Amino acid sequence: MYVYDGTWHNINSLSQIDYSASLAVGIVECYGKSDQLQPDALSLFPNPSGQFINVNVPSTFVIEGVDCYDMSGRKQVISFQPSETAKRVYFNLAPGVYILVVKGSGGQLSSKFIVAGQF
Repeated sequence: MYVYDGTWHNINSLSQIDYSASLAVGIVECYGKSDQLQPDALSLFPNPSGQFINVNVPSTFVIEGVDCYDMSGRKQVISFQPSETAKRVYFNLAPGVYILVVKGSGGQLSSKFIVAGQF
C-alpha cells in the first residue's frame, strides 16, 4: 500500500510494477519528526542485504558480542567489525531469513534480517 493525494492505494494499481513483496515496515520519520531508537530496540540496515549489515543500538548499549542464527536455530559464521563510525557485521550467508543477536551491557537485543544474495 502507498499514500497518494491523501488516500491509500494498492501497490498493484501501479502498472510499472509487476511483483509483490511483504516486509516489516515501520515509520522512521513522519512530518519531519524522527523517532528516537527505543532503549530495547535493535535496528539493522540495509535490510535486505547482501554481504554485510549495519547494526544500530541505543547509545547506552555497549556491544560485547554478536551471534547469528538461521531460522532452524543453527549458529552461522559471521564477522563483527566495529569501528568509530559504524558497527558492521560481515557474512557469506545463503539467501534467507536470519536472526542477529547482539549481547552486551546486561542484556541482549535481537532482530531478523534478510539476505537476498549478492548486491
